[in-house]
Amino acid sequence: MKRSLLLFYMLSTLITQAQVKNFSFKAGVNYPVIPTKTVETQITSLALPESSGFSPITVGSISLVHESKPGIDLGGAFDYSISRKFFISTGLNLSYLRFKKLAKIEKLSGGQIESDFDLPTTVGMPMGSFYGSIIYRDANGNVVVGEPRPETEISSLRSTGDQGKTSTLYLQVPVLVGTTFLHDKLIVRAGISVSYLLSASQYVDRYSYENQSVESHKETSRDGYTAILASCTVTTTYKITRMLGVDLSMNQFLSPIYNQSGKTSFKSKYSTLAFGLSYTLNP
Repeated sequence: MKRSLLLFYMLSTLITQAQVKNFSFKAGVNYPVIPTKTVETQITSLALPESSGFSPITVGSISLVHESKPGIDLGGAFDYSISRKFFISTGLNLSYLRFKKLAKIEKLSGGQIESDFDLPTTVGMPMGSFYGSIIYRDANGNVVVGEPRPETEISSLRSTGDQGKTSTLYLQVPVLVGTTFLHDKLIVRAGISVSYLLSASQYVDRYSYENQSVESHKETSRDGYTAILASCTVTTTYKITRMLGVDLSMNQFLSPIYNQSGKTSFKSKYSTLAFGLSYTLNP
């Protein structure tokens, strides 16, 4: 991270000595790609029913799964000429990312259990956390979580469809080196971007004693997320006309999304793809 910030500062200094080539606006749709991460842990924090009551179960491994949703990218950029063929591009972007996260117990001490055993996030857990501490049970002590199970399902305790839906909003400052091909119709830029987390929200399930059912609530907080992220960035623009272009960009973030620590820390990292349009103004 320190090296990325130093490089960002050096490139920013170079930009101040360059000449503005053009200014462009862009808008597009992004899609985050977040691989599933599994953590081996020995935390004893759950209780499952036995014939004689409830006994503790040691979690062997937990997986954090992300289901990606389309988001939005908006921004503007300046191109600064540093030679006849090359230029430096920088600006400000807003990146709104959407995904749904779900923690699953993959293995318990003593054997495997169904992979759709979901751990609900509960009130009091910080944003960015992957599981909570409440497990719903019916009158016979059967666990009622995750996908409906006809033999044990209680409609009032069924997990909502919004559980785990997450969105993040980042302010991004890219510093990219660019060049052109095909008689200036194809523009390629590559470099680094620094992203600052402006906001984050997540839907969590809570049990309502008033309505006697599980209800979804939206919580907004940056707790549990990494505030500043660095990424390697590559963008391409194909000019349809002199001013209008089609953009394709890719980001590989170098730091984990979550800033949790300990044995159950998931080192999940974003990769994002974005497709959109850009409009260029020549000075």
